[in-house]
Amino acid sequence: MFGRITNLIYKELLQIGRDRMLVLLLIAAPVLQLVFLGWSTGKGTSNLILAVLDMDHSAKSRAVIAALDNTKELLLRYNASNLAELNRILDAGEADTGVIIPPNFAGDMAAANQTPQIQIIGAATNYIASSSGVAAAEQAISGYLSSQQSQQTQLPVELRTDIRFNPTLNTRYYSLPAMVGMVVFELSLLMASLGLTREREIGTLEQLIIMPFQRIEIIIGKAIPPLLITLADFPLMLLVVVQVFGTPMQGSLALLMALTALFMMAEIGWGLLISTIARTQQQAVLFVFVQAITDLTFAGFFVPVENMPGLISALSNLVPLRHYLVIIRGIMLKGATLSVLWPEALALVLLALAIGMVAMLNLGRRLD
Repeated sequence: MFGRITNLIYKELLQIGRDRMLVLLLIAAPVLQLVFLGWSTGKGTSNLILAVLDMDHSAKSRAVIAALDNTKELLLRYNASNLAELNRILDAGEADTGVIIPPNFAGDMAAANQTPQIQIIGAATNYIASSSGVAAAEQAISGYLSSQQSQQTQLPVELRTDIRFNPTLNTRYYSLPAMVGMVVFELSLLMASLGLTREREIGTLEQLIIMPFQRIEIIIGKAIPPLLITLADFPLMLLVVVQVFGTPMQGSLALLMALTALFMMAEIGWGLLISTIARTQQQAVLFVFVQAITDLTFAGFFVPVENMPGLISALSNLVPLRHYLVIIRGIMLKGATLSVLWPEALALVLLALAIGMVAMLNLGRRLD
């Protein structure tokens, strides 16, 4: 019995070894995934985008802003001119934290009977970035006040914290929409990637080649079934997330469905591209595994995109899942509209067209 098992093991290893693509995926892919994950998570919390509304324009208020900008956790990028502009920046997800310094801030600091106030706002669609940004802002302002109190006697500043979109900082509200996006991503990618490889393995690819199909017709014919199946699953997943787990649904369901279909088309394009490259369904599944881990790393699923190194943050713009996570969290938690989400929607359109074109050209080379 031992000899038979040994022979079977040898046979399996020999068969795997003959498939160079499979060997490359099994050895190189886990190492690359670990490198990407380690690189994206190694910086800690830093450079969270800060927006400030200074309504006092005094030396004291400028000193507070300088103290905020001098922290490694916060990066001052926006100086809002009014409250409406600050709200627009936070609603659009362009900043993680907002700080409002009210009028007569310096005068209240000098007065013996007044308590100056500063409002700190956290946009908690990303509860990690929001809580870290609010804590860093509180620490920076407290540090500045401590240095001032060593010079004169004064009342402390009252810090008023306002957590928007997720006031309780419930981790489910942040993570469950992303998990829906992940399931949609995996389902679309996996079904599409098995399309042509299954034809190749069962021997029907040759029949498909000799039939009078154009390449675009084959791409569309292989893309529509995964799209329909995933679109049928998506409302069920959304129903569970909203009704069972209590995740808020603040925005338009129709807009979310439309942009989800757009995201699916981009991922189905990736799946069809994998299907034209992989020779077997086993290879296709491994390709999907590598693609999934890579996209989850670049999309900000594990770590906020703002906290990634510059190169990874830039490359993440080429990942459809990154844009979809902004969309689904924005619609569900903020009630965001297309006027806010149009950059992400445009990115999905361009990526879907580009990936589909590459898949069609590669399919042509395979069929020629």
